[in-house]
Amino acid sequence: TTNGSGNATAVNDAGLTFSVSTVGGNLSATATTGNIKDNGKLTIAGTSSFITSANNAEITLNNTNAFTGAVALNTTGSTGDATIDNGTTALILATSSVGGDLRLTSGNTSGITDSGTITVGGNLAATTDANNGLINMDTLTVDGTVALTTNGSGNATIDNGTTALNIAASSVGGNLTLTSGNASGITDSGTVTVGGNLAATTDANNGVIDMGTLAVDGMFTLAPDGTGAVTIVNADGLTFSTSTLGGTLNATATTGNINDMGTLTVTGTSTLTTSANNANINLNNSNAFTGAITISTTGSNSNVSIKNVTTALEIAESSVGGNLTLTSKSDISLTGNIAAKGLTLTADSNIVLKADVETRVGSFTATADANNNKNGTFTLDEGKTITSADNVTIEAFKIEELGTINATGVKKLTIKFKPPIPDEELIDAAEEVQFLQALSDIATKGC
Repeated sequence: TTNGSGNATAVNDAGLTFSVSTVGGNLSATATTGNIKDNGKLTIAGTSSFITSANNAEITLNNTNAFTGAVALNTTGSTGDATIDNGTTALILATSSVGGDLRLTSGNTSGITDSGTITVGGNLAATTDANNGLINMDTLTVDGTVALTTNGSGNATIDNGTTALNIAASSVGGNLTLTSGNASGITDSGTVTVGGNLAATTDANNGVIDMGTLAVDGMFTLAPDGTGAVTIVNADGLTFSTSTLGGTLNATATTGNINDMGTLTVTGTSTLTTSANNANINLNNSNAFTGAITISTTGSNSNVSIKNVTTALEIAESSVGGNLTLTSKSDISLTGNIAAKGLTLTADSNIVLKADVETRVGSFTATADANNNKNGTFTLDEGKTITSADNVTIEAFKIEELGTINATGVKKLTIKFKPPIPDEELIDAAEEVQFLQALSDIATKGC
């Protein structure tokens, strides 16, 4: 115990065990050959530094302490773990190096933060257990997994620098924001439950985002670096906010729909899957899917609607239980076999079918040159077939029907293009008008 703002320094050749202690200033504690632990509450008004010099020696301070200033922790060895419980006081981690696992707890609204680089050789577990406490650690280097638990609606923000970020089983009541600059990017190794939104960013090295055990209630914002691939599997629906992906997108909603609340820009291929019966896919914002899209839904009411604005829309082999509606301000091309309940294609430019198409119940409807710009051609490639259980309706500036159209209902093809009349036909037409006029004059005036 120190008076006023007095500091305290303790160096012990063995371990260090603290009983109830109060230090008005800073505390520096070193155990040269053993562990550091507490048997009572530590109340430190200033900063604190805890060092174990022996290999694999531990720091365990879990008696609901009150470290007001920043806490620095230093251990060596793969089992040199460190545990801090800061009770109801906000926990600030200064520059630290922990050879083993690091476990942190705070019940304060301000939760757990860092003010310097935190290097952890093992795993990190951070918990706020009261007052909607947040976790904000943006200068991390954790080699192992990161487990996060926030109280109530507390948010969590983790930046693991240039080290791969592996999220273990976690529960975040608010928003979760993750960043890594490693090529292996961001992954998960347990169920990650998020009550709010998830934002995942890889900011270097074409880092990937591969999270297959998510349970996110809110929206997804995805920002992989360069050509980094993204794989997302959510136990609920999937709602995308504005996201830009230079690589591929593989997105699965296991129990709900896939929707967008912002623009999706995907340079690579996309695979969109809803696993639940009659779950829908609605991506109707000003999207830009450059690569081919593969779609899979189940159930006769599992409808799909996709809109592309700035780029051509390409659909690879897909199976849609309900109706499939595709819209593009440019071209639409179907490059893989498509099966759907009904199919509607609307393109301002061309529509090209390079594969077989089947509508099991509804009609096949295609409109090229939808903006009447006189440049939209509908093409059914040679050897390919449109098979419809109902009507087939095609309207375009030009139609090139090289394949086969089988319609149980009505087949209607409308061509907007009107070829010009040759000059000789114009002359013949003029002569015909003169002849008809002469006949009219004879009938009227007599011979």
